[in-house]
Amino acid sequence: MKNYLFILLLFSNISLASYTLGGYSEFTFNTQGDTQGGRNIISYVPQLGLSTIIPYDLPLFGQSFLFPEIGFIYHTNTTSAYSKTQFYLLLDFGQKLTETSVWRLGFGTFLSQISGDGSTIVLNNGGGSASFYAPKETKTSINTTFDLGFEYSFDSKNALKLMGYVFSPFSTLKRSFSYTLAWVYYPAI
Repeated sequence: MKNYLFILLLFSNISLASYTLGGYSEFTFNTQGDTQGGRNIISYVPQLGLSTIIPYDLPLFGQSFLFPEIGFIYHTNTTSAYSKTQFYLLLDFGQKLTETSVWRLGFGTFLSQISGDGSTIVLNNGGGSASFYAPKETKTSINTTFDLGFEYSFDSKNALKLMGYVFSPFSTLKRSFSYTLAWVYYPAI
């Protein structure tokens, strides 16, 4: 945790730092979204991020940017039997499309931690119900993502960002999609 705090403090001292506040929707269409067995489409979980913009010009692409970002996702929709948190690190390439819009493309790493009391949770599963087990200790998983997004600026300090994340992009069986919709604030611009 100390390493994450150090990186956040490092980013915040860069003049082109930005702050992100939004909602994260995990594994859209792949997971159960309610107790009746419906698919997860919209489940905005709180997401906080800290980023910086590194501008540069490429001869063929024009005004371009690197967007390194670190963030935290706190899953509030868990039960008392378990809790889940995620940290992420993104490195996206961006290119200015218009004066107010930028597209983004890159890779990310998501570190997920689930901890629980080892109890059994019974949930609806299609036409019936099934038992699911919460872990007895903290379990950590690391996933690499392919990222694609779009950012629209309302003015010099405020923007709206839509990012899509493809987990396990090369696996037809494990591939999953998540997304964030977030407000981005650029205090130093």
